[in-house]
This record gives sequence, C-alpha cells and structure tokens, in this order.
Amino acid sequence: MYYRLSLQVVKIQQQGKRMSYKRRRKSYRKSTAPKQTRKEVLDGFYQNITNLLLEQIKNGAGSWIKCWQNVGGGGLPNNPQTKTVYKGINTISLWCESLKKGFTDSRWGTFKNIKDLGGYVRKDQKGSKVILWKPRKIEEVQSDGTKQEKTIFTFRIFTVFNFQQCEDLPDMDAVEKSTVEDLESTIQDYLKRENLSLQFGGNRAFYSPKKDYIKVPNKAQFKTALHFESTVFHEVAHSTGHKNRLKREGVSEYNYFGSHKYSYEELVAELTAVFSMSKLGLMNETSDTFSNSASYLKGWSSKLGEYPEWINKAAREASKATAYIFDE
Repeated sequence: MYYRLSLQVVKIQQQGKRMSYKRRRKSYRKSTAPKQTRKEVLDGFYQNITNLLLEQIKNGAGSWIKCWQNVGGGGLPNNPQTKTVYKGINTISLWCESLKKGFTDSRWGTFKNIKDLGGYVRKDQKGSKVILWKPRKIEEVQSDGTKQEKTIFTFRIFTVFNFQQCEDLPDMDAVEKSTVEDLESTIQDYLKRENLSLQFGGNRAFYSPKKDYIKVPNKAQFKTALHFESTVFHEVAHSTGHKNRLKREGVSEYNYFGSHKYSYEELVAELTAVFSMSKLGLMNETSDTFSNSASYLKGWSSKLGEYPEWINKAAREASKATAYIFDE
C-alpha cells in the first residue's frame, strides 16, 4: 500500500515538475516575443500573399494563367459547410495555394467545418490563411461632448484546409460550365442596364471613360467567338470604374499608358475578368485569353513588389466590379 502510494506521489511530483517547466517555458516565450500589432499582423498577411503571387508570376505567363484555371474545373474557392464563396484577396490566396500544392478541388474549410461535415484533416497537413472582415459599431465622443455612432471594421485570420487534405468527405460535384451564349447574355444585360455603347472596328480594344463606350475589333478578327466575348468582358471590367458607377481613380481620371494608376487599373480589370469568367465556369476554355503580354506581367511583378497592399485593394475592387457586372 505504502509502495503504491509512494509511486503515486512521485508520479504526481514528476507531473508537477513537467507542468512547471512548460509554464516557465511558455512564460519565457511570451516575454521574449513581443505581441504583434494589428497593423503588423495585417501587413504580414498581405505580404505573404503578395510573395506567393509573385512566385507564380516569376514562373511565367503560363503559370499565372494556370493559377486561375484548372482549380475545381474553373470554379471559385468555396466553403460547402458555410455555403459561402471566398472573395477578394482570399480568392487569389487560395488559388495560388492550390497551384503551389497541386489541389484541383475548389472546396475549403476550417478544422471545425470539416469535422462538422463528418471528415477530418490528415495528420501533418499545413493549412492556408484567409481573412474575414466584420463591421462593428462604436460610439465616438466628439469635441463638443456629444456621442456619434461610427462603423469600424475588425478582422480575424483563419486557417483553412483544402478538401484534398482531408478524409471521409464526399467527392466534389462536377462544375456546371456556362456557354458562350451565357457569356454574351451577361455582357448584353450589363450594356443595356448601363446604357453603354459597344462599337466595332479598328485593330485594338479599349474603353473610353470620357465618352463612355467600348470599342473592339470586328468579331471575324478573333480566333473564336469565346475569345471575342472575353475581350469585350475585359473592357466591360474597365467600364465599371466610370465616375457614375464604381468611380475607380484609374478610370474616372485620365492616366497615361504605363503610369502607376494605369497599371493598377489594368490589374483590377484583369482580376475582374478572371473572377467573372470563373464565376461562369469558363476559365478552362479561355486559358490564353487573359495571358496579355509578358511585359504586363513583368510590370505587375515589380509594382506588386513595391506596393504589397496593391493585391488586396485590387482584389477587393475586382470583387465589387464582378458583383456590379452581374447586378448582385
């Protein structure tokens, strides 16, 4: 009896020592690693995504396009458990993660989401980061002592896993792809709703903010009908920035070719077209439509390296433009 009790006492003492050591080690870590500010956390999140995107761009134009196509059959990253589609910077982040890690499933979820669906994350799997912004109302005291309600936005960063990192989850349903006619119908609905003129002729495609019209070469000059509609879609993306629509600075104000604002607007238009085509499930068929030129990609690469916040802002504005085109 005494022997057993002694063993128990020794065991408890040993556990206490281990626990004490863990507490000391944890306390030591806290004291030597200063807590990051919200700005530092946010800057780090955007910088990581920018680095990931730059890595794909440096692999060449083909890799850039692969980043958008072939992921879930061209669909947008989504969470089946919450029934939401990831938007803005999260779309780009998860697309790039999919390309880097070879995922072809567009479904993602947190550890809890996946558990709630009856599955589990395989051991040693590393997750990917997404950010969630939420509005919060606060009262601000004015100089005269009165209180005024103000809306601020707070964020949380979550870790999500692709369904290919999990077990016991259902297979992904085939993505229902639209047709060229669906794309044309979307464009025509937008043009009619916005009273926007589409003209034909010449050898270049452009949008005129001053006169508010789109001009593209004749349809016969394009390889396929889908290439023609896709080119129109890119210019439609520019038109959403008009001063009477979303009023993007790079459109509502004239900016010369190659300028800072011009380059930024081209990135917004490119992402808008990509988001929209993915929404329709048409990215696979138009894999070379958005390749543009190596000079554009190289220019974006240098700009993104210089301005890491670009990708977040451009993705956010592209999501707004996509919703505007689809009248959502």
